[in-house]
Amino acid sequence: MKQIILTITGCIILSLAFAQGPSSGKIRIGGGLAYGSEIKNLGLNILGTYDITDNIRVAPNLTIFMPHKDEFIGWTYKLGLWELNLDAHYIIPVNNDMFDVYPLAGINIAFLTSKGEVTDPTLQGNPVYEFSTSDVKFGLNLGVGGEYPISEQLGVFLELRYAISDFDQFVVKTGVAYRL
Repeated sequence: MKQIILTITGCIILSLAFAQGPSSGKIRIGGGLAYGSEIKNLGLNILGTYDITDNIRVAPNLTIFMPHKDEFIGWTYKLGLWELNLDAHYIIPVNNDMFDVYPLAGINIAFLTSKGEVTDPTLQGNPVYEFSTSDVKFGLNLGVGGEYPISEQLGVFLELRYAISDFDQFVVKTGVAYRL
Protein backbone atom coordinates (compact mmCIF):
# COMPACT_ATOMS: atom_id res chain seq x y z
CA MET A 1 0.00 0.00 0.00
CA LYS A 2 2.85 2.39 0.85
CA GLN A 3 4.42 1.72 -2.57
CA ILE A 4 1.14 2.59 -4.32
CA ILE A 5 0.82 5.86 -2.39
CA LEU A 6 4.47 6.75 -3.10
CA THR A 7 3.99 5.97 -6.81
CA ILE A 8 0.85 8.12 -6.98
CA THR A 9 2.56 10.97 -5.12
CA GLY A 10 5.50 10.77 -7.54
CA CYS A 11 3.16 10.90 -10.54
CA ILE A 12 1.42 13.98 -9.16
CA ILE A 13 4.75 15.71 -8.52
CA LEU A 14 5.94 14.91 -12.06
CA SER A 15 2.63 16.17 -13.49
CA LEU A 16 3.04 19.45 -11.62
CA ALA A 17 6.66 19.75 -12.74
CA PHE A 18 5.67 19.32 -16.39
CA ALA A 19 2.78 21.73 -15.89
CA GLN A 20 5.29 24.45 -15.02
CA GLY A 21 7.02 23.90 -18.39
CA PRO A 22 5.89 25.69 -21.57
CA SER A 23 4.19 29.03 -21.04
CA SER A 24 1.61 28.16 -23.73
CA GLY A 25 -0.09 25.69 -21.39
CA LYS A 26 -3.09 26.75 -19.36
CA ILE A 27 -3.31 25.49 -15.82
CA ARG A 28 -6.53 25.36 -13.79
CA ILE A 29 -7.07 24.37 -10.19
CA GLY A 30 -10.39 23.91 -8.51
CA GLY A 31 -12.74 21.79 -6.56
CA GLY A 32 -16.31 20.93 -5.90
CA LEU A 33 -18.75 18.21 -4.92
CA ALA A 34 -19.26 14.71 -6.25
CA TYR A 35 -21.88 12.02 -5.77
CA GLY A 36 -21.08 8.32 -6.14
CA SER A 37 -23.77 5.78 -7.05
CA GLU A 38 -22.22 2.88 -5.12
CA ILE A 39 -20.94 4.71 -2.05
CA LYS A 40 -24.31 6.54 -2.02
CA ASN A 41 -22.82 9.66 -0.54
CA LEU A 42 -21.37 13.07 -1.36
CA GLY A 43 -17.67 13.62 -1.76
CA LEU A 44 -15.25 16.52 -1.98
CA ASN A 45 -13.23 16.87 -5.18
CA ILE A 46 -9.90 18.60 -5.79
CA LEU A 47 -8.70 18.92 -9.37
CA GLY A 48 -6.11 20.39 -11.64
CA THR A 49 -6.02 20.58 -15.42
CA TYR A 50 -3.23 21.27 -17.85
CA ASP A 51 -3.89 22.13 -21.51
CA ILE A 52 -1.48 20.19 -23.72
CA THR A 53 -2.99 21.71 -26.88
CA ASP A 54 -6.02 23.90 -27.53
CA ASN A 55 -8.23 20.78 -27.61
CA ILE A 56 -6.48 18.25 -25.35
CA ARG A 57 -5.86 18.52 -21.63
CA VAL A 58 -4.96 16.22 -18.76
CA ALA A 59 -6.97 16.40 -15.55
CA PRO A 60 -5.66 14.72 -12.39
CA ASN A 61 -8.21 14.82 -9.58
CA LEU A 62 -8.86 13.40 -6.14
CA THR A 63 -12.31 12.69 -4.68
CA ILE A 64 -12.85 11.82 -1.03
CA PHE A 65 -16.34 10.50 -0.34
CA MET A 66 -18.11 10.76 3.00
CA PRO A 67 -18.33 7.32 4.64
CA HIS A 68 -21.50 5.33 3.99
CA LYS A 69 -23.00 3.79 7.15
CA ASP A 70 -25.62 1.06 7.14
CA GLU A 71 -27.27 -1.46 9.46
CA PHE A 72 -28.73 -4.84 8.66
CA ILE A 73 -30.13 -7.25 11.28
CA GLY A 74 -27.43 -6.76 13.90
CA TRP A 75 -24.69 -5.92 11.37
CA THR A 76 -23.35 -2.37 11.37
CA TYR A 77 -20.79 -1.33 8.80
CA LYS A 78 -19.12 1.76 7.43
CA LEU A 79 -17.73 1.92 3.88
CA GLY A 80 -15.11 4.56 3.03
CA LEU A 81 -13.87 5.49 -0.43
CA TRP A 82 -11.44 7.87 -2.02
CA GLU A 83 -10.51 7.94 -5.70
CA LEU A 84 -7.52 9.17 -7.60
CA ASN A 85 -8.19 9.79 -11.31
CA LEU A 86 -5.99 10.80 -14.21
CA ASP A 87 -8.27 11.78 -17.08
CA ALA A 88 -7.78 13.23 -20.55
CA HIS A 89 -10.33 15.65 -22.02
CA TYR A 90 -10.91 16.44 -25.69
CA ILE A 91 -12.29 19.99 -25.70
CA ILE A 92 -15.06 20.85 -28.18
CA PRO A 93 -15.87 24.59 -28.16
CA VAL A 94 -19.57 25.40 -28.52
CA ASN A 95 -21.07 28.74 -29.65
CA ASN A 96 -17.80 30.64 -30.30
CA ASP A 97 -16.02 29.44 -27.14
CA MET A 98 -18.92 30.46 -24.88
CA PHE A 99 -19.17 26.90 -23.57
CA ASP A 100 -16.91 23.84 -23.80
CA VAL A 101 -17.97 20.20 -23.80
CA TYR A 102 -15.59 17.27 -23.63
CA PRO A 103 -15.57 13.50 -23.70
CA LEU A 104 -13.19 12.11 -21.10
CA ALA A 105 -11.26 8.90 -20.61
CA GLY A 106 -8.73 7.98 -17.99
CA ILE A 107 -7.42 5.82 -15.20
CA ASN A 108 -9.22 5.32 -11.88
CA ILE A 109 -7.66 4.10 -8.64
CA ALA A 110 -10.22 3.51 -5.87
CA PHE A 111 -9.14 3.03 -2.26
CA LEU A 112 -11.86 1.23 -0.27
CA THR A 113 -12.09 0.70 3.47
CA SER A 114 -14.79 -1.07 5.43
CA LYS A 115 -15.29 -1.48 9.15
CA GLY A 116 -18.09 -3.25 10.87
CA GLU A 117 -19.39 -5.22 13.76
CA VAL A 118 -22.07 -7.70 14.67
CA THR A 119 -23.92 -7.05 17.91
CA ASP A 120 -26.23 -9.23 19.92
CA PRO A 121 -28.99 -7.38 21.82
CA THR A 122 -28.93 -10.06 24.52
CA LEU A 123 -25.32 -9.09 25.29
CA GLN A 124 -26.25 -5.42 25.98
CA GLY A 125 -25.19 -4.41 22.45
CA ASN A 126 -21.54 -5.38 22.88
CA PRO A 127 -19.85 -6.45 19.63
CA VAL A 128 -19.71 -10.19 19.01
CA TYR A 129 -17.54 -9.89 15.93
CA GLU A 130 -15.60 -6.93 14.46
CA PHE A 131 -13.92 -6.62 11.08
CA SER A 132 -11.85 -4.12 9.14
CA THR A 133 -10.68 -4.40 5.54
CA SER A 134 -9.09 -2.24 2.88
CA ASP A 135 -8.64 -2.76 -0.83
CA VAL A 136 -7.36 -0.96 -3.92
CA LYS A 137 -9.26 -1.27 -7.22
CA PHE A 138 -7.86 -0.16 -10.59
CA GLY A 139 -10.18 0.80 -13.42
CA LEU A 140 -10.97 2.99 -16.39
CA ASN A 141 -13.02 6.18 -16.56
CA LEU A 142 -15.37 7.07 -19.39
CA GLY A 143 -17.61 10.11 -19.42
CA VAL A 144 -18.54 13.57 -20.59
CA GLY A 145 -18.26 17.04 -19.14
CA GLY A 146 -18.91 20.68 -19.75
CA GLU A 147 -17.36 23.94 -18.65
CA TYR A 148 -18.87 27.42 -18.68
CA PRO A 149 -16.60 30.45 -18.11
CA ILE A 150 -17.94 32.98 -15.60
CA SER A 151 -14.99 35.32 -16.10
CA GLU A 152 -11.55 35.32 -17.73
CA GLN A 153 -10.13 33.22 -14.87
CA LEU A 154 -13.12 31.44 -13.33
CA GLY A 155 -15.38 28.73 -14.74
CA VAL A 156 -17.95 26.22 -13.53
CA PHE A 157 -18.00 22.60 -14.65
CA LEU A 158 -20.18 19.50 -14.60
CA GLU A 159 -18.93 15.96 -15.29
CA LEU A 160 -20.68 12.62 -15.63
CA ARG A 161 -18.25 9.72 -15.34
CA TYR A 162 -18.46 5.95 -15.07
CA ALA A 163 -15.58 4.07 -13.46
CA ILE A 164 -15.25 0.55 -14.89
CA SER A 165 -13.53 -1.73 -12.35
CA ASP A 166 -14.27 -4.31 -9.67
CA PHE A 167 -15.97 -1.37 -7.91
CA ASP A 168 -18.03 0.07 -10.78
CA GLN A 169 -19.49 3.45 -9.94
CA PHE A 170 -21.27 6.30 -11.70
CA VAL A 171 -20.08 9.70 -10.45
CA VAL A 172 -21.60 13.15 -10.97
CA LYS A 173 -19.15 15.95 -10.23
CA THR A 174 -19.64 19.73 -10.23
CA GLY A 175 -17.54 22.66 -9.08
CA VAL A 176 -15.44 25.65 -10.02
CA ALA A 177 -12.02 25.92 -11.64
CA TYR A 178 -9.65 28.89 -11.50
CA ARG A 179 -7.21 29.55 -14.36
CA LEU A 180 -3.70 30.46 -13.16
